Parts: sequence; C-alpha cells; structure tokens
Amino acid sequence: MKKHDFLSKLLPTAFILLSALFSVSAMAQQYITECYGIRDGSMQTNSLSFNGYCGAASLPHNVDHNPDRYKLQENFIPQPTDPVKTIRMRFIVLQNSTTPGSTGNFENTAAHLQFFDSLVYNVNYKFGNIKFPEDPQYCVCGNACYLADTRIRVELEGIDFVVDPILYGQDSGYYQDQMSTLHGTDIHNTLNVFFVGNGVSNGTIGGSSNGLSYYPDDYDNSIYLQNYHSNYEDALTYYGNAQGITSALGSNLFHEVGHTLGLKHIYTYGASENSYPLGHYDYLEDIYGSGTTSCPSIPFPVHGGNCYTGPDQTCFVNWMGGYSLAASQKEASPMQIGRAHRNTMLTSSRNLIKVSSSLAADHLITSDETWDFSIRMYSNIVVKSGAKLTLRCEVFMPPGGNIYVEPGAELIVDGGTITSFTDDYLWGGIQVEGDNTQSQLEYNGVQYQGKATFKNGALIENARHAVTNWKVNDWGSPGGIIQAENTTFRNNLRSVEFMAYENFSPTTQSVIKNLSSFKYCTFEHTQPLNTGESPIAMVTLWQVRGVQFNACTFQSSIENNQHEGIYSIDAGYVVEDVCVGGTAPCSSNSMDRSHFTNLFRGVVATGGAGSAYKVSVMDCEFTDCVAGVIVDAQNDVSVKGNSFSADNVFAITGVYVNAATGYEVYGNTFSDDGAGALTGAWVQNSGYALNAIENNTFNAIQHSIITQGDNFEYSNQTVYQGLKYFCNDINNSTYNDIYVGVGKGASIYQGHSQYTSSNTNTSPSSSAANLFTANYSPYHYNNNATIGLVTNYYYDDQLIREKPTQNQNTNTVLSVEHDCDEAPDDNLEKLSTAELQQSDYDYDIWKVIFDDRLLLYYNELDGGDYDDLITTIESSYAQDALDLRDELMANSPLSYEAFMAALNQDILSNALLYEVLSVNTDLMKIDDVITALETKNDPMPAYMISSLVDASTTPNFKEQLILELGSYQHERDLAYKQMLNHYYPLENEGDQAELETWIAKHEGEFSGKMRAVQHLLALQESSEAESTITNWINVAYGVEAIDNQRDEYVTFLGEYLSAFYDNGAISWPVDTPYFATLDNYVSSADYVASNAQNILRYNNMEVYTLPDLSFGEGQKTNHQSKYTQYLNGTFIHTGDAASDVEAKLYPNPSSNGQVTLELEGMNSDATYTYRLLDNQSRVISKGNVTSPRTPFSFKVESGIYFFELYEGEQHIQTIRYTNL
Repeated sequence: MKKHDFLSKLLPTAFILLSALFSVSAMAQQYITECYGIRDGSMQTNSLSFNGYCGAASLPHNVDHNPDRYKLQENFIPQPTDPVKTIRMRFIVLQNSTTPGSTGNFENTAAHLQFFDSLVYNVNYKFGNIKFPEDPQYCVCGNACYLADTRIRVELEGIDFVVDPILYGQDSGYYQDQMSTLHGTDIHNTLNVFFVGNGVSNGTIGGSSNGLSYYPDDYDNSIYLQNYHSNYEDALTYYGNAQGITSALGSNLFHEVGHTLGLKHIYTYGASENSYPLGHYDYLEDIYGSGTTSCPSIPFPVHGGNCYTGPDQTCFVNWMGGYSLAASQKEASPMQIGRAHRNTMLTSSRNLIKVSSSLAADHLITSDETWDFSIRMYSNIVVKSGAKLTLRCEVFMPPGGNIYVEPGAELIVDGGTITSFTDDYLWGGIQVEGDNTQSQLEYNGVQYQGKATFKNGALIENARHAVTNWKVNDWGSPGGIIQAENTTFRNNLRSVEFMAYENFSPTTQSVIKNLSSFKYCTFEHTQPLNTGESPIAMVTLWQVRGVQFNACTFQSSIENNQHEGIYSIDAGYVVEDVCVGGTAPCSSNSMDRSHFTNLFRGVVATGGAGSAYKVSVMDCEFTDCVAGVIVDAQNDVSVKGNSFSADNVFAITGVYVNAATGYEVYGNTFSDDGAGALTGAWVQNSGYALNAIENNTFNAIQHSIITQGDNFEYSNQTVYQGLKYFCNDINNSTYNDIYVGVGKGASIYQGHSQYTSSNTNTSPSSSAANLFTANYSPYHYNNNATIGLVTNYYYDDQLIREKPTQNQNTNTVLSVEHDCDEAPDDNLEKLSTAELQQSDYDYDIWKVIFDDRLLLYYNELDGGDYDDLITTIESSYAQDALDLRDELMANSPLSYEAFMAALNQDILSNALLYEVLSVNTDLMKIDDVITALETKNDPMPAYMISSLVDASTTPNFKEQLILELGSYQHERDLAYKQMLNHYYPLENEGDQAELETWIAKHEGEFSGKMRAVQHLLALQESSEAESTITNWINVAYGVEAIDNQRDEYVTFLGEYLSAFYDNGAISWPVDTPYFATLDNYVSSADYVASNAQNILRYNNMEVYTLPDLSFGEGQKTNHQSKYTQYLNGTFIHTGDAASDVEAKLYPNPSSNGQVTLELEGMNSDATYTYRLLDNQSRVISKGNVTSPRTPFSFKVESGIYFFELYEGEQHIQTIRYTNL
C-alpha cells in the first residue's frame, strides 16, 4: 500500500521542532499510525499568570531553576490512590460541504457520535491501563518500574461541526493557527482537537500537536487529526466494523495528548533530539538506563527504518513512540508519567485540567523552602513544625484545599499570590495552628505557635476562610500569629478569623496582647462570591485581645451589598491610622487613616458575656457605609476622631450603641454629603451609668443625635448619672438636633458644674455647651421620652447657638460658660509616663471631690436617713398632718420615693402638700407625681399644680447638687477611662496587675462589678468568675431595676459558663440545647437580651440588624403640657361650668395694688362673685362683682395669686395674677 510523503507539506523548517509522518496500513486490521510532529504554534501570555516570572531566579519554563523537589520528574510520580486529573477536551470537525453525506468528514449522526465516544473510551483505557514494560530498567527503578494507571483521563465537553471548505484539507502551521483562531473554543483552557482531512480513501492518517507547554507563555492547546474520517469509512467498507481503526486512532490521540502534557518523542530524527540527553533533569533513566557501569545507557531509537523494526520495538510500544499499532495498551515509564503530572502543576498544561474537589495526599514541607515559581496544587500544603515556606509567586489551590501551618512552623507570603485556579470555586484557606496553653513569645528558643506573615503586595483571594489563627475544630489549637503588611485579601468568604486565645508572658504568666497585626492591608469585595454565598464579615474575632489594624482599607465595589468590615464578639482590637513620617501624636494631614467604604456595616463590636476587652476605632474614615460603627453589649469602646459621610449611599447611622456602657463617642464628624443620613449618633439602652456623647460635629444629618430606651434611671442613687451630651457642634439638622426617644432616653440634667471647694454650698452650674442648628427650624432638644420627666438643659447666652429654642418638655436654664476641650487630631490611648501620672492624679482629685459631694447629697436628701423618714411617714395619721408637714420640710430635699410615700399616706391637705413641694419643686418634673396629685381623693387644683410646675423651671438646691455630682463623676470617669484605655490592651507584662487594680476601684458600682466579672471571663478564669458571680447575687444596690438586671445577668452567666467551658477550657458550643435557652432571653429586650442575641448572631454569622427607629409622642407630654398655659400669665383655666363670660385682669400702674377686672358677656340676671387665693390655696379676699369693669385693691405681699370667678354657685374661670 502506498505511503503518502507529507514531509514536503509540513511547516517550514523554522517552525518544526520535529516532523514525522503518520501512516496506517490495513493489514488484517493491523493499523499503524505515525505522529506528524510537535510544532511551535501561536503563544500567548498565560492569563492565569499574575506576577510574570516571579523573580529573577525563575526562567520562563517555570522548572529549569527550581530546586530538585519541584524539577525532577521522578518527584511527581503519582500514587495509586491519588485522584484522577481530567483533561477537558473538545472536538471540532471541519467539513467541506453542508450537504449531508457529502461533507467529507464526520457528521452529527448517531454512528459518528458513537465513534467519538469509542475514541474517548480508547484514550482513557490507555491512560488507565498501562502495559507492563517489555524491557524494564530494574537497575534504575528496582521494583518501581511500572505504574498501571497514569491517574490522567480526558473528558469530552462537546463537539462542534464547522463548515469551512478553505481550512478543511489544510495541514500547514499557518492554516492550523487559523483553525484555532476562527473555530477554537476556550483554546487556552480546553484541549481543542481538530478533525481535518484530504478525503483520500484508506490514505495516510496524520496527527500533530500544537506545542509543548511552557510558562508563563503557552501554545494554543490544539491537536490536528487528519483523515480519521476517510479511514474510518474504509474500515467499515473493508472489515464491516471500526474496532481496529478506533483502537489505532485512540493510540494516536493518546500520544498527541502526551505532547500537550509536555512529553517529547523517545527517539531522534536526524540532528533533532526529541528526548533529553543523559545528564538532563528530564532524561528518562527508567527507559534508557542511567549511564553507569552497572546500569549502562541504551542508544536512543532513531526515526526511520530501524525505529519500529528494532528489537525493543520502542516506537511501537511506548506512549511517546513515533508509531502506534492498534494495541489496547501502551507502555509509559513512571518518569514519563511523573513529568506529565509535574507539568500539570508547573506549566500551562495545568490549564487543561478540570477542577476537582478530590484532594491528593498532603504536600508536606519539612524543611525551609522558597517558591519563586508558579504552581497549581491538587492537595493541601502542610508546613511542618520547624519548617518555613516562603511564597513569592502564584500558588493555585484546589477546591477546599488548605494550607496548614503547624505550631513552630512559618508561612511567609512575600509578594506572592494564593488563589483558586479558576474563579468558579473557593479554596479552603490558611490555618495557622497554635497551642492555646502556650505563649506567642518564644521561650527557651522554642516557638509554640504557628506564624503566617504577608507582605510586599501579597494577595490572598477566593478562599472560604483565608487566614485563621487555629486548626478548625481543634479547640486546643488557637494561638496562631498572623501578621500582614501591604497585603490584599480579596473576594473571600471571610478573610481573617480569630478564635479564643489569650496571650501571656511565658516568664511571669501575666496576660499580654496578641501579636497579630495588619498594616496597610486591603480587605475587599470586587465581585459577588463565585459560589453565590453571602460573605461573612471580612474579619471576625472572638475572645482575643490587642489585634491591631493600622491604615487598612475595608471596601466593596458591589452596590446594595451586605458586607461587613470587622465583626467581633467579646474581643479587643484597635483600628486606627498610621502616623506618617514621625511619631504620634501627629496632625490629621500626617495620618494615613483606615478606610471603610461602601459597606453595609463598618465595624460591629458585640458582647456575649466576657466583653471586658478594649475596642478602639480611631481616626478612621467611613464613607457610604449604611452603618459605620455598631457597639452592642460591648463595654468601654472608644469611637474617636473618625469621619462618617454619606456620599452615594443612604446612611442609617454613623455610630450605634446598644446595651453598652463606658463608651466614648468623642471628636467624630458626621456629614451628609448628598446621599442622605438618618442619624449621626444613636444610643439606646446604655443603662443608668454616666456616659457622654461629646465634642462631635454633625453636618446636615436628619436626626443628629438620637437616644432612646433605658439610658437613665430616676432614683436617689442614680439620678445624677445617665447619658449626657457635651460640646457637640450641630449644623443644619433636618428634623432633630437631639432627639430623646421612648423610654428613659437621657439624663434629665444636661449640663456641667463649676467646681468650688465649699462643702455646704452648691457650685454654679455651667452649660452643656452644645451648639444647635441656626437659621433652620428643627427641634433643638426634643425630649419625647416616655419616662415622664422634664429635662433641665443648661446653656450659656454668650453664644446664640448654645441656647436651644425649639424644644419639647425641656426647661432651659441660663448658666455660666463651660470650656470645651478641642478634639485632638490624633487620639492616643497609650499614655506617656507624664500623662499616666497626670491621669492618676486627676482621678484621685476628682474622686475625692465626687465622694465629698455624694456624702453631702446623701446627708441632705431625706434628712440623711431615708429609712427613718419612711418609718415616720408610715406611722403618721390624719391628726399628725402638720407634724408630718414639718418633718418633710425639715428633711428636705426629699427623694421621689419619700415624697410618694407621704402622698400615698393621704393625710396632707393640698395646702400642706403645696408647702412641701414648694421646696422640692424638682419633683414636679415627674409625670407620676403630677398624676398622683391629679387623681388623689382630694385632687390638687390645677392652678396650684401650675404654680409648682412654673417654680420647677428654676433648679433648686437638690438639683444643683445632682448637677454637681454628675459633673464631678464625669471628670472622675474621664481620668478613669484614660487609665483603663492605657492598660486594657495589656501591651506590657505589668499591665494586667495594674488593670486589675483599677478595675477593683469601682467594683462597688454595678458597672464596675460587671466589668470585673467580664474581665475574669475574658481571661478564661472560669472557676474564679463563677465564684465571683455567686457572691455578686448577695450585693444589694437599692434600686429594684438594677437588682433585677443583676439577678437576670447572673443566671445568664451561669448558663454561659456551663455551655462554653469544659474543665476550664473554652470552646464555642456546637449543636447544643444551649442556643434554645437563649431565645428565652432575647424577648426581654434588655442588656441580657442583647448578650443572648449576640451569641446567636455570631453562631450563625448573621449580618447585624438595626432596630426600627420610633418617633412617637411621649406619654408624659399629655400630663405636663396642659400646665404650660399657666406659665404665660394670661387665661389659664376654664371653670367647672360653661359660660359665655370672659374675664381679664388689668394692673393699674398709677395705683399700687390696684387692678381692674373686665368682664365680657355678663348676664344681667346673674350674680357674680370672686375669690382671691394665694399659691397655697388660702383665701385672701372675696366679694361681689357688680359691673363689667370693677376696680379692686389687693393689699397683699408680692407673689403669685389666683383669681377665681363664679356665676351663681358655678366656678367659671381662674386667672393667674402676679403681684409685683
């Protein structure tokens, strides 16, 4: 049978690496096929290459200069249990005509499709059933000279039938490039197999590949098969079946796939060597021998007459021989198979391998290694203890694949990239393992924790949990160290996870801060996750202390996202700037700030139980965040010096604080820059303790400050505390400058006090020093709280904007100026030695002053003995009314509780009650007091109540004391917070002892005891915490609401300890009944409810949901607003009976004490009389009214009087009269 010489038709010599002919002879179906060669096709830069050559040491082939472990083919020989690697393949059939049956090639018919299936089956059979070698080189490989399975397969992804008469019969390189360009599909990631032909019956069958794979450049991954169809048809004609031809063609295609995996021929052709010579790292010793005396080399087979007729039949039997019989099996040496697998990791051949979730055996790093080459992994990487792995190039991880950094091991990503191989899955992440019983500091030369370092533009992307400080689900492993600088974490389900670990000094055992830190890092989402999942927060933290985030960026470019930047529960960390070119403090123009941009939530700091950790968010910029900073049940959080702006996204709030105390919202700027901002600072349920929103600036916010819920408790022990507002600059609010919402929204004493050394006289009040919106008409101070208390707001009239004029349920009190400190550019919480001494001194001074005033307050209140006064009240009878009046007057100022006890005794007349209330006018701010006066058996007349309400607008002695106490406690607590802030991070070994000393100073206060218990929980001192909690239940605070809160919290903490601790070790409870018990707390809507909700939310990694804002009318408005008419000095009361008469009193300035009564609408048949009463309801004068204009001469002292007018027996009107 004639052979067709195709050499003259092949590529020009410059393009030819090796050329050979494929021919087939039909001899009893014994088909022989030949390879046309490997040609240099079009090369393009590998689209998966991000970093080029990844350093000078790595040449383009990505192999040549690698260390032997990542170069020698024998190091990549697969194990029989390794997962199969599948090559994506696509058939493209070029046809000469559109006429069915005359296309000159295969068509879309059942028979032809069956042939393609059989062809693929044959290829895969050969990949999975390697022939035992006829001449194994035992001297090289011993008993390992044979692998039955290459662990490689092909998968046909589709068949395209294309009519192209021009390219149909072409076989030169130019036309083959045209085929790939015009008709190829995903050419760099799918092996395109083109079926072409010249239509010669029973003629030569040709096959060639487009080139060997390189990196970072790669060829079009294509194979060109010629005349498969014509010979298939001839086989059917001659033999009636296609079994033989299919097997032969399968051998041919199997061979060509080998080329795409980087394998060369095993013979030489003329001067061109397709096999590497002895001494080359890809020399096939297990075929040719090692060239030693004991294992001599055999010569390469030579293409030509003796190649396939030689005694070893190499060209016939080997995978990469030049000729193929229609045999079911082929030989493939382990080194050949190893090279193929190496190239699926290190060259562009890897592009062809289908992604699989099956992982090969872990890749172990047992000594220091540096990878400056790009590699695709098909397994986990384990950096063993004592080893260090440095990555400077790309590492492509498989689905679910992890990098484990064992304790004592180190991973360094130095400008490298760790990512998925394609964008349609997530790899696992880096698990930095530790030992939670050991320090992060080296001890005796041993590092017990794993460490991961990221720097110089490192990129970690497309991971589920990109970096964690533990081996997931190993509760003894938290403690890994994570340090990153100039690194990007992109499109991860979660970028960083910290689980519970407390660092400590290995020598003193004192707790110190975590060594993990992030500087100039970017956390971002640029596209939705490729799995369709909603991302977890970029960084999550649980029970770690002192992690630093400096000048980091958290951002999303996705609209309407629900992405969160940092989300924590019971954790401490700092988010702040970097001072550029110097040391702190530095000016704002010398700062590189942290940025939070286009996020649903910026920072979410929550507490579950052990929330005695310090969270500081300082000098950051929040732009287009729906909520900037959320603080929920996390105490002692600092939010200082930040800017919050809404440029393109409507912002719900800049800062939201719920169920937390000890917070600092200080020196921030909140701005609506066009998109809309509902609230600037929003606080609810921060408890009775003294907290402040201070020194902030608000620009064009709808409701600049909103406080609602329980932020104040009206009792004699707590009345001087509560939430206050100081020195805020509010501009152009749309609706409310300050809105005090439902509940006990804020302290009713909004002001300061100027300290004087007197122990008996009160100090002058000073203003709250807030500046309100000018030239607009919102509410300045909208007190809409349902507690039923009127606020005293203190202002200084030297600045027009200091006086709130648009108010509700608020008394404005003129006071002296209060100097506001200028908010610093750089908010530093670590104090210098001098600053530390000053704060210590300030605390001691203000504590003494506060304690002095508190003693005076309790000595004055209820005569200094509340219990004795209550006993006196409860033992009084009707005949003791005057004595009780005298007792109450003598023991004034009275507490609310003492007065209500006297009122409920119901033995004091209205006149006596009036006398008592006239020296306790502050009680007239209380809705319950007014209601009780209105509804008792003998209701107090409205004009008497109105007189007392009027008097209550001027602060009395008790209120001045209350204002002083609040002011001095504020000063004390400022110094106290400075000390706590300094020691909370526990940066130095002695800080723990100092912190515990300072915490102990306030253990007598509710919030101080809470802080002490939470500190023990934070230290994971579960047994000591349990003992402290047990003893706490015996403490009585004297305020029912506080005692009830303590009782509920103690019960909650007991359940928490049982769920989270086992033999003193902490772990997050999983699938336990504990979470069901939390639902019972959530419904109570208090502090414990917030803790419970936070645990449930963190367990499910839910996005934080803000509550709905309520702007309903306050209940107390209904009781007290009706008395405001009395304060006007005009018509104040319509009498008991309806009448057409309208009365007016006109003072006569020409006669002392003379007034004229003018009546309009008098009935001539009626009799009119009057009564003049003093402000204690005593009748001073009475008489008849005889004409519409009647003069009277009242010879009475100066004061307020009430003129009652009667028509017959019916009381028709009352007029308030002030005698000057």
